[in-house]
Amino acid sequence: MKINFLIGTKGQLIKMAPLISILEKNNVDFNFINAAQHGEIFNDIIKAFNLPAPSLNLMERKKDVLNPLEEFKWLSKTLINSLFKNKEYFRNSVIFVHGDASPAFLGLIISKLSKSKLAHVEAGLRSFNFFNPFPEEIIRYLVDKNADYLYTPSKIAENNLKKMKSKAEIINTSENTVLDSVRYSIKEYNYCS
Repeated sequence: MKINFLIGTKGQLIKMAPLISILEKNNVDFNFINAAQHGEIFNDIIKAFNLPAPSLNLMERKKDVLNPLEEFKWLSKTLINSLFKNKEYFRNSVIFVHGDASPAFLGLIISKLSKSKLAHVEAGLRSFNFFNPFPEEIIRYLVDKNADYLYTPSKIAENNLKKMKSKAEIINTSENTVLDSVRYSIKEYNYCS
């Protein structure tokens, strides 16, 4: 089964960089798919973490999506590009998404329509208020409820998933990938020396 990382925001890229690096160092075949919700400094982050270029860019974007109308247009175009122009990337795959930004919701839709598996990294974190933050809390809930694999950063997050009676496989990593990104940056750029 293919592995796809669907990443669209700067934050997602920073937090998924350690996973991409580990797979690349171990010669595991995967696709890095840029959903392009953010365009500014995306390539700078790729260079800073010595990541491969995306296997696929669902859109060409130089600026970030900044308002709800732009976000609706972005979501519509990337969904069309995913399912009609680039569907071979998603068939028979596990689609990894991160956190609570719109590309995670995009990954959920694509996984269901392409009959692929969905893996959610940083699963189980909750504010328990669907309107704060909005729409992020709703996205996180929907992705967790419908994913096949849930990677949690803590026992609290794991318990949140158990309380919602998730049928997915829950994997408590006891780590948050942002810590791995910080460690990499300190080592690579000699911060704190």
